Amino acid sequence: MIEFKLKQLAEEKGISGIRELSRILEHDYKSVRLMWLGEIKRVPTDLIEKVCSYFDVTINELMEFKKDENI
Repeated sequence: MIEFKLKQLAEEKGISGIRELSRILEHDYKSVRLMWLGEIKRVPTDLIEKVCSYFDVTINELMEFKKDENI
């Protein structure tokens, strides 16, 4: 399972919601929302680049692999 830390990064920077972040990143609301909620299945690489660049983080700081014990 991949856990995204987008919500935490946004909150640390004082960004209150998904719509605000999607405007800042200039990316479609749906993809940002799915990443924020941790429900995204296919992440556009341009979204990863925008998030990492805006928050000045690495991919490892944006997302974390957590082993699913049920698999």
